[in-house]
Amino acid sequence: MDHKARWLRFLMWAVVGACFTLGISAIGVFTLPLGVLLVVLLARRQGNSGRELLGLLEGAGVVTALFGVLNFDYRACSSAPVFTHAARGGGSCGGVDGPPWLAAGVALMLLTAVAYWWLSSPRHKPPSGELSSSLPG
Repeated sequence: MDHKARWLRFLMWAVVGACFTLGISAIGVFTLPLGVLLVVLLARRQGNSGRELLGLLEGAGVVTALFGVLNFDYRACSSAPVFTHAARGGGSCGGVDGPPWLAAGVALMLLTAVAYWWLSSPRHKPPSGELSSSLPG
């Protein structure tokens, strides 16, 4: 399988990872069936090396980073009464602190992509026939 096809398969597994990660949310009703369908299609194709399965982590990293971006405007609630907070134009507060989620998602995406690139480089592939010649029988 050529270099571009391997990266495409990696990205397709990333879509599966994103679909499964979104499965914990309300839209998982829509993303889980798509993820299962993609797993069936990808598993039936020839040329699976296993390295492309790192795309599952890549997809999880994308969803984690997206979650961080969507919650980037997080503000902790003050101990002041709600009326006082709203009177100052504070709007809503609370929720999830987005920047740590964004940092974790970006770190997971970068580490996964680097690991896949490193494992896919020619110097990390065993020579063909070496494994089969060392097996007994």
